[in-house]
Amino acid sequence: MVLNQPFFEKNLDIKQFSNQFHVIFPYKDSLIINEEIPARYGDCHLILKSIDTMNTFLSKASTDIRSDIPLSAVKCQTGNLESLNTELKISIVTISYNSAKTIRDTIESVLSQTYPNLEYVIVDGASTDNTLEIIQEYESRFAGKMHWISEPDNGLYDAMNKGIRMATGDLVGILNSDDFYHRPESIEIIAEAFTDKRLKAVFADIRFVAPDNLEKTVRYYSSAKFTPKRFRFGFMPAHPTFFTYKKYFEKFGYYQTDYVMAADYELLIRFLYVHKLKYKYLPMDLLKMRQGGRSTASIKRKLMFDSEIVRACKSNGIYTNTAILLFRGFEKLYEFFDTKNKKKTSKKKIIRKFKPL
Repeated sequence: MVLNQPFFEKNLDIKQFSNQFHVIFPYKDSLIINEEIPARYGDCHLILKSIDTMNTFLSKASTDIRSDIPLSAVKCQTGNLESLNTELKISIVTISYNSAKTIRDTIESVLSQTYPNLEYVIVDGASTDNTLEIIQEYESRFAGKMHWISEPDNGLYDAMNKGIRMATGDLVGILNSDDFYHRPESIEIIAEAFTDKRLKAVFADIRFVAPDNLEKTVRYYSSAKFTPKRFRFGFMPAHPTFFTYKKYFEKFGYYQTDYVMAADYELLIRFLYVHKLKYKYLPMDLLKMRQGGRSTASIKRKLMFDSEIVRACKSNGIYTNTAILLFRGFEKLYEFFDTKNKKKTSKKKIIRKFKPL
């Protein structure tokens, strides 16, 4: 059915922000964009780049409304963008090496973010597949907000350090090249949290998905129960959801490159346990991660990971040993059977669940 301009004016609460129009639809397939409309569309999120494009959308867009979706449900939401202070610049750092199979999803997820004051840094380790071609393909679409390098490095954590040093934002977060934000307001929510000036760091949850079916949750990693005392038992907040001020890397140090797998664990101990940065847990699944990874790939790597956790704890004044770390396995097993977190949390629930510091 073709919907005319009066319908949209009546049924869509469309708002403008920074010369863009952000429209989030309640169902992924509820809108089909006319090919004549130059727009970016992905997972319920449509960005219209100008007033002219907006007018074209109003006059020419066609919809295929599923029978189970009432017309009144087709609403536009932009969160609190108009009231949000966007002076805080947020840098997202992605490390890649031969990541052609997955990095497109990662880049697209950053590109779809509603928060405008965003910088994207990619550090590639001299990939030999077509990763660089994909990065270059997207560079112009970031309108100067993407910066990247491709050169050999001394491992994952050396590359992370490069990216953080390249970043010019106030806040920095890491997004792996096979992970992606599955909601366009993820970084907006991070920015909202940091409107509390007492806050020094935030972290959230991760939704692990099947590599061949990104809609299928196979594990839910919750950071809800984390406290610095739990480092001793092998528990850490989900590192890819961790955002803090760049100045703390400069003050307290970067990732230690003599670790193979647990430099992120050691850094979080340093920031949250040793230097006691004031943090907040955000009750949300900030991103999706494809199941499988460096720290869970094999028994040999698992033993190496535990050994590095023990070393990270002891070097920062926390007593632990491999026997103590065994307790972690029971809670990790529960993550695969926990079904209450399978459903994505809405933004309103996230904001409502924020706990005072």
